[in-house]
Amino acid sequence: MQNILKSFSIYNKELKEEKVLSKTDSTYVALAAKLFKDGMKNGCDDNKGFVKYSVNLEGSIPYSVKVFTDQNM
Repeated sequence: MQNILKSFSIYNKELKEEKVLSKTDSTYVALAAKLFKDGMKNGCDDNKGFVKYSVNLEGSIPYSVKVFTDQNM
């Protein structure tokens, strides 16, 4: 992980983002069950499956993306 962040420092310097925090942005997306076999259930609506996307950013550059289709960790 340290090597990845070191590599990003080159790009962050070009973007004038040398002093930035790492941040994570997550969002839930609802999909029709017919379009998506898996997914998290929310409440009693069986017609939709939910997917959670999490993106880790170093400055404005994404360096990690995770997709969650199950509520178990």
